[in-house]
Amino acid sequence: MVSKTARGGFTLIEVMVSVVIISVVGLALLDISSKNTKIISFLHTKRELPLALSIVGFHGDADLNKLEKSLLDIVDNSYNIQSQRLKAYLDQKKITYKEESVDRVDFGQNEDGESSGLTRQIEIYKQEVRLGDIFGKIYTFRLED
Repeated sequence: MVSKTARGGFTLIEVMVSVVIISVVGLALLDISSKNTKIISFLHTKRELPLALSIVGFHGDADLNKLEKSLLDIVDNSYNIQSQRLKAYLDQKKITYKEESVDRVDFGQNEDGESSGLTRQIEIYKQEVRLGDIFGKIYTFRLED
């Protein structure tokens, strides 16, 4: 028989075990949230890499080699950009640019190496771009006289 002075409730051990379980679950959720934030940031940057590579492919310049520039620095002289929002977006996208010549192909010579009168050269460049933690490269061709 239970005495009338006994109360229903949790013991100290039960309360401590429940606090530990809630703490472990909370820490696991914080860890998952942190990892998800890093993954989303990585994917966002990776999505923007093709934009940076295409801008560099069209507007790359040997004077920019081994420099850290914004995308606005690269295209500002080529276009009259009116949108302040677009300017701000391009200005915040900082890239590190590296360029090197890979090969030179001479056209205008026949198979015997004799000139056909019109000689042109195509220089092949490897352009490397680092945008945050993401790295990409593109090969471009430049026609030279």
